[in-house]
Amino acid sequence: MGIREATHGDRDALLGIIDATENLTEEEKDCAAELLQIYIDEVDQDDYLFLVACNEDSGEVEGFLCYGLASLSSGVYDIYWIVVSPVKMMKGVGRSLVSEVERKASAVGIRKIIIETSSLDSYKGSREFYGKLGFIEEARVKDFFKVGDDKVFFIKNI
Repeated sequence: MGIREATHGDRDALLGIIDATENLTEEEKDCAAELLQIYIDEVDQDDYLFLVACNEDSGEVEGFLCYGLASLSSGVYDIYWIVVSPVKMMKGVGRSLVSEVERKASAVGIRKIIIETSSLDSYKGSREFYGKLGFIEEARVKDFFKVGDDKVFFIKNI
C-alpha cells in the first residue's frame, strides 16, 4: 500500500468512499466532502491536508485521512477524518495513514496529535482503534453532539 497526498483526480474516489461509509451520518458525509472540496479548490490553503492510501498495483484509492495544524496552536495537529473503504476495513489502511501523519508530524516538530470522536456505540470501533495506535482518551465533553453523545478527545504525544 502506498500513501501519498491527495490530488484533484482522487476526488470522485474519495467521495465514493465517504458515501459508502455506513456509520457516518449525512451531516458528517457532507462535512467530509466539504473539507475535500476546500482542499481541491483552494490550492493555497493549508488548513486541511489530505493523504490517500492506494493499492500499489492497481492504484485504487482505499482510504484517506484529513488533518491539519490545530487552530491557534503551536505544534499540534488535528486529525479530522480517517475514512477507509468498507471493503478495506481491518486491513491496515487506517493504521498506515495515521503512521504517515505521525512521520510527517515528527519531521516538522509537531508535538501532539488530537482526534475527536463521538461516544456513541457506533463509534466504539473507532475509539478502540485509536487506543491500539497509542492514543489516550484525554477529555470528554458530555452531551456535546446531542444528549447522550459526548465529544471524546484522544491525544498522542509525538
